[in-house]
Amino acid sequence: MDAMLKITKQKLELLTDVDMILIIEKGIRGGVAQVSNRYSQANNRYMGDAFNKGEVKKYIMYYDVNNLYGDGMSYPLPEGGFEWVPLEEFDSIDIRNISENSKVGYILEVISSTQLNSAAGF
Repeated sequence: MDAMLKITKQKLELLTDVDMILIIEKGIRGGVAQVSNRYSQANNRYMGDAFNKGEVKKYIMYYDVNNLYGDGMSYPLPEGGFEWVPLEEFDSIDIRNISENSKVGYILEVISSTQLNSAAGF
């Protein structure tokens, strides 16, 4: 990284807010990730005569995704200007409408939960 910074002459802002450092560190992931289910039974129109129209439609999907790290590294990385968004401005931000080429980006900590649904198979 030192060589890259020397060649590009890119300046990086030093984070001094401990809470900002911690929220970024909590978002660091690595290693192999897999979600699997031992058994699943599909029910959809692509099954021909085995399709049961009286039951819930269900599809089985498999995604083989390679080079997620390389893909992530192809986007601009934050270099400075880090600041907390004031609470009164937070609700007005629509992250779905932020351009990939925007000069402003956001690091979000999201806490979510999923209700189990036996009809959907999970």
